[in-house]
Amino acid sequence: MRCLIALITLASACAFGCSASEPANPPAPQSTAAEPVSTGADALASQCVTVRNRERACTREYIPALVDLRVELDAPAGIAAQAKKDGRDALVAEAMKEWEVDSAQPEAFCKQQMARMPQAQAASMLGKASACAKESTCDSFVKCWLPLIRPTLH
Repeated sequence: MRCLIALITLASACAFGCSASEPANPPAPQSTAAEPVSTGADALASQCVTVRNRERACTREYIPALVDLRVELDAPAGIAAQAKKDGRDALVAEAMKEWEVDSAQPEAFCKQQMARMPQAQAASMLGKASACAKESTCDSFVKCWLPLIRPTLH
């Protein structure tokens, strides 16, 4: 199950980087001397933290739905059989325990994940992720977010 949560946490970050890429040379940001320059990487890391915090705030809805999706896709391989053997509730309970620890430091998680992927690819998810994070309920957040991370789970 530890592998399940590791993949759950990776899915969050990978969703930022596993879609279409943007141009390799985006225009330089405009700034004034009075304003600190926020790089694309800074903005992306901030958005990752926002989404990660929303996942945490919506844990009761998010983790069971994510486990269900993983069982449907059998990703990681064998999780569907494990769900049949142990039952969905046992799988969700174990995932919840691991998620409590693994999601505790969203800033560190996002910094690590953003360093691993090309910024242009990660940035392509920024608008979609932002829209999901702004959903008014946890159910609507989960319904918005899971389709975005689904392709990263295969």
